[in-house]
Amino acid sequence: MHLAVISFLKLSLPFSFCIALLSCTAQAQETGDQKFIADLEKQRTDAITLGDEKALGDLLDESFTGVTATGKVVNKSEQVAIFKSTNPYVTFTAENMAINVYASVATVTGTLVGRAKSGSVIGKTRYLYVYLKKDGQWKVINSQETVVLKE
Repeated sequence: MHLAVISFLKLSLPFSFCIALLSCTAQAQETGDQKFIADLEKQRTDAITLGDEKALGDLLDESFTGVTATGKVVNKSEQVAIFKSTNPYVTFTAENMAINVYASVATVTGTLVGRAKSGSVIGKTRYLYVYLKKDGQWKVINSQETVVLKE
């Protein structure tokens, strides 16, 4: 019986090491993807502030479907038009952002805060964005926004 345990340990130790190594590699990849998506989210927030139609369009997949803070279902061109029409005297920042990566899908949640040039908060929207990695590129495929009435 003792020899069977020793044989099992001899076989399972290298296997366990390989599993641990693969887990660390996957975690490192996830961290890299999380940073990349955080950068994309910064680009998205900046593009909303600037009303940059091209940058916003580049971030959204052709199959994009979203739900606005008013409950309207929109496609890619409608979403871009909404963001393009943003008031130039309002700036936007993302707060409380959380990014979760699951292989080729990622979710981003956070709060988009609109501020007047004076710095006063004029509105907040909680959001969920779903990214899909296709052909090596992360694109937003779905979104859901909800107005924060009071905290």
